[in-house]
Amino acid sequence: MDTPLKIAAIDWEEMWVRQTALHAGQRDDENGCYERAWLAPLGSETSTYTDELLSRMELRWNQSVLDIGCGNGAIATALARRVRSVTALDADPRMLAAITHRALAEGITNLHFIHARWEAVEIGRDIEPHDVALASRFFPLTNLRAFIERMNRAATALCYLTWIVGEREEERAISEILGTEHHPLPEYGIIYNLLYTMGLHPSVEIFESRGTQVFRSIEEAVHDLTRGYQSRIESAGKKAEIESWVKSRLSDDGGLLRRRTSSRWALIGWRRS
Repeated sequence: MDTPLKIAAIDWEEMWVRQTALHAGQRDDENGCYERAWLAPLGSETSTYTDELLSRMELRWNQSVLDIGCGNGAIATALARRVRSVTALDADPRMLAAITHRALAEGITNLHFIHARWEAVEIGRDIEPHDVALASRFFPLTNLRAFIERMNRAATALCYLTWIVGEREEERAISEILGTEHHPLPEYGIIYNLLYTMGLHPSVEIFESRGTQVFRSIEEAVHDLTRGYQSRIESAGKKAEIESWVKSRLSDDGGLLRRRTSSRWALIGWRRS
């Protein structure tokens, strides 16, 4: 009889690196497969993601929260209204400029900013531990264990991270039109199992976010939904087919084009002991 393979015997980080490399390798920009997470969409966008996420986090008014990879600041500014203080960290100065503008416009004074790469931050020197560390829609291409270990040192009470469940509709469609094998991002189960083998006893909750993207033109929509694939689409002569697919996902609203979106996310959390 075969002996079941124990979770601890599997190299979950190597599996993560391999699957991430396959996903990145199908794009024009192998080192930028998370560009869409960094940059705001070209069209305006509304989403229930922030509300759905924060409603599931254990937060108290007297806590400090570290937002790792804060992006455009939507989550950090929402957090700042619920807790004592928030530190927003991002490697992209454009994102910090956006969040600074947002905080000033909304009169938020308990939000602090750090311009740094998370993997280069030394806890206790560059940043003090916070009560809660959050990595929303995080994106370590490699060194997942080191990313988690640094998060663990940065929090005294709780750590949270989110990862997409399933695949992006547009990436699957692009692969089918190009006739290439589709490699989605790694599944959240790899993160969970790595945490388990590290003795961190994670919990997982799946939630859904819904939203609407708004574009001024079909060209704008195509450009946004095909980021990272445009050179391959053009070289394959599939631009017209891609445009046709994008059009099928849009509705015309008085000259504006709207795309309804729905995504599932895994909220993975663990308590610091």
